[in-house]
Amino acid sequence: EACLAAGMDDYIAKPIDERELYAILVKWIKPGRRKITKPCVPAKMVTAQWNDMPNEIPGIDLKRALARVNADTGLYKKILLGFLEKFGDAGRLITHDLHEGRWEAAYQLSHALKGVSGNIGANGIFHSAGDLCMLLETGRMEQLQPALESFLQQFSIVRSSLKRLRLEEQ
Repeated sequence: EACLAAGMDDYIAKPIDERELYAILVKWIKPGRRKITKPCVPAKMVTAQWNDMPNEIPGIDLKRALARVNADTGLYKKILLGFLEKFGDAGRLITHDLHEGRWEAAYQLSHALKGVSGNIGANGIFHSAGDLCMLLETGRMEQLQPALESFLQQFSIVRSSLKRLRLEEQ
């Protein structure tokens, strides 16, 4: 609503849902003849499929996550590995920042984690990181400890699940 109030015609909230994106594009792009070009996928963008991908990963909505990457299991595996590499220590870092009173650093990391977790289907992290962001943004520090505990629980489930998969060894 803030986007619309600022004068935008429409918006799409993160994480981006492909169907919603296309619906918004259809709504705003005027009909007419256009030249259709074949998309070019650079060779380095093509990934090998994740053949031994598990049917479920605790803490992750695989169906939703795979829909975001058009069922490209190789790409999804690469994204999960990137998540672990970049955010694997996020629970400890956010906790440390909060205990040291570094509210902005905790907010920035929580916000980044919220976006990435939505894209990988880690809905528990998505919601709990969002709660942390909201509390830090509004200064409601009295509710921070229970929100942090909820976040750490959700984060631990996903992190442990991904570590057990040994993504880097495959």
